[in-house]
Amino acid sequence: MKGKIVPNGTIRDRFEKVDDKWIYHKVGYSHNGRPIKPNALRRNKPYVRELNRINSYKYRQVRREKLFEIYGNKCACCGESNPLFLSIDHINNDGNMHRKKLGCTSNVWRDMINHPDKTKYQTLCFNCNFGKRMNGGICPHKN
Repeated sequence: MKGKIVPNGTIRDRFEKVDDKWIYHKVGYSHNGRPIKPNALRRNKPYVRELNRINSYKYRQVRREKLFEIYGNKCACCGESNPLFLSIDHINNDGNMHRKKLGCTSNVWRDMINHPDKTKYQTLCFNCNFGKRMNGGICPHKN
């Protein structure tokens, strides 16, 4: 019989006896090591996907608002205050290394909220942020 070692070290079999026949299942495992069969996974149902999409969007919006509360609600360069135009900028232009170190943007945002440091990050509008990138690290408004 095949089995899988889960994080707690126990082996869970992928076989199930149904009507005197052994059936092999590809099984996922929950955080507590219990097997989850693919037909029992709810995430493939359309209404669950839609709820996950909506909840993810709301969660990102809450995090974004927290970031702007910490780092300011207007562009540090031109003063733009419309939240749709704002973004967070790495002052030392090391955002790529920061993302590689932490794995993804979501983890970067979490790190920026949990360890606020206004000497490393600032709020810029997308125009100033892109202009800074294209102009060698200096916003065109400051030239």
